[in-house]
Amino acid sequence: MATSLRSRLWLSFTLLTLFSILAVGIGLILELLKNPPAYRQAVVRLRVAEATIVTHFERNPALLLPARMETTARQEAQAAGMRILLLSPQGNVLADSRGLNETTSALSFPRPLKPNDTNLAQVNSLRDSSRRAWWYTLRAVDNGALYLVVATPRSPLITLATLVADLRDEVLIPLLEAGSIALLVAFVLAITLSRWIASPLHRIASAAGQIAAGSSHPLPLEGPKEVQDLALALNEMSHKVQLSQQSQRDFVANVSHELKTPLTSIQGFAQAIVDGAAQTPEALKQAGGVILAESSRMYRLVMDLLTLARLDAGTADLHYEPLDLEALLQQVVMKFTPQANQARVNLQSQLERVPDVQGDSDRLAQVFGNLVDNAIKYTPAGGSVLVRTQLSGDKVLVHVADSGVGIAPDDLTRVFERFYRADKSRQSGPDHGAGLGLAIARQIIQAHGGTITVSSSLGRGSEFMVRLPVSYLAETIRAKSSQLTP
Repeated sequence: MATSLRSRLWLSFTLLTLFSILAVGIGLILELLKNPPAYRQAVVRLRVAEATIVTHFERNPALLLPARMETTARQEAQAAGMRILLLSPQGNVLADSRGLNETTSALSFPRPLKPNDTNLAQVNSLRDSSRRAWWYTLRAVDNGALYLVVATPRSPLITLATLVADLRDEVLIPLLEAGSIALLVAFVLAITLSRWIASPLHRIASAAGQIAAGSSHPLPLEGPKEVQDLALALNEMSHKVQLSQQSQRDFVANVSHELKTPLTSIQGFAQAIVDGAAQTPEALKQAGGVILAESSRMYRLVMDLLTLARLDAGTADLHYEPLDLEALLQQVVMKFTPQANQARVNLQSQLERVPDVQGDSDRLAQVFGNLVDNAIKYTPAGGSVLVRTQLSGDKVLVHVADSGVGIAPDDLTRVFERFYRADKSRQSGPDHGAGLGLAIARQIIQAHGGTITVSSSLGRGSEFMVRLPVSYLAETIRAKSSQLTP
């Protein structure tokens, strides 16, 4: 069952808090089992008694005289409620508050004697001759001439009753109090964080719905960094969607506009033939010529659109093979030399030897032919067009530069858009095109793993530059073949 982000956050905080409380409770129980209250109480009592007796000995050294040791041990034991013993440095019992002749509870200490003054929170334990357990402290007195032992019987560490009582008094009640406070804090934090995180997400979800509906507004970048990144990505996606939608609308409008004019001409002249308005051979020939020209124009437009669609979808039938770019460009220059001569434009080439590229010769010839054709058309009589190549790293650069009218800065960033024509004066007439040539050229070059860019200055001409990756495999094979040729 789906749950909201807020409820999930609250549940996560609650479970995390309960788990933390449980872990702390288990730790406290283990510590309680390891160090029960009875043991801690006995340690405190032994240490207090030890300190009191040592103080008495320091104030009255005569208490440690051999003749008074037994009496001293009994008096101090009676005052402290403990068993008191005095030992020699060798571990022999010199005085025992229970009497030296006591055999049922005689104590034998491990040797050598090791005082435990270094850790006040711990005491030693041993068993007497009747196997009864004792806790005791060992302290050097009288400058190490004697050792003081303060001992008390060791009670059973854990019983069910003491365990329940200790858990209730030392674990359960404090744990419940701390747990209640922790749950309250977790609830407040969960509400605060859920609002901080969920509110931007709700706005993002609403914006996504608006994008689906066709309208959207930029989202503010707020909340955690991940949520801000999501909002930024959605803003970028929304912008791209709007551009795509606008591009589709422009595309439909442009296609409609491009088809409307030839269809109108075809319809008009066909109607003239049907109505008998064109009866003479000259009129019929003129009408047929217009119909043929406009239908050919529509055919070229449809084929260009089909080419673009295939290139966009990656289904264009491209035949990649090692390609001698120098030879291909020479053919392009030769093909457009008559057109350049007719327009009185000086078409030149500077083709240096460059490595082969892997590509489709027909498609690349289409690209460079389009660039040279445009350069000639937009260069006035007396101008020049130059096609040159150069090698730059692992790229082959092809430059097509002209000394024509140039492209305005506002148009320069849009020349590769579909149906866009920078020269508005050429939107009609024999040189009128649909504005798809450069869009197709860019798609073809990108399909070859290259790029195409343009730089221009009004009145000084334009330069298109194509970058294509070098085909090292093809160049290596060609070099080896030339070496084998006698």
